[in-house]
Amino acid sequence: MNSLSHLNFLKLTLSIFLFFIFALSGKAETGYKTVILWAHDLQIWEEPQWLNLLHYKKNLLSGYTSQADGKKFFLDPDGKFDPEKELDSNIKKLLTDVTRSDTNYQCRFPARAKWLVKRLRIRTGSLPAVKCAKL
Repeated sequence: MNSLSHLNFLKLTLSIFLFFIFALSGKAETGYKTVILWAHDLQIWEEPQWLNLLHYKKNLLSGYTSQADGKKFFLDPDGKFDPEKELDSNIKKLLTDVTRSDTNYQCRFPARAKWLVKRLRIRTGSLPAVKCAKL
């Protein structure tokens, strides 16, 4: 293992370790940054499932543009053109939104929430409790 891959391995291991410490302790509000770091290590904003959930299409030269319109569809101001920033905003909102109504992240974006929980192995017990009337 060369020194660069060894460093990447250590970084990923540390991120996973910190993620589980926060997830198991239920401190999602302080742990969302760790989850974002882990998602960056995994580069999940480039995965087809994430790109499809937000209707991103690859631009001719570089980058992405979402086919979706409307400010309420995106959480990040640059979300229409930046799947990574949109992912970060979605992770933060998933783990910190304590609104107990249909405006909660999990109610507004159930497919995104379900995918993030599954993909990042987030314990559902560590998420803010919410009941969605429309689901």
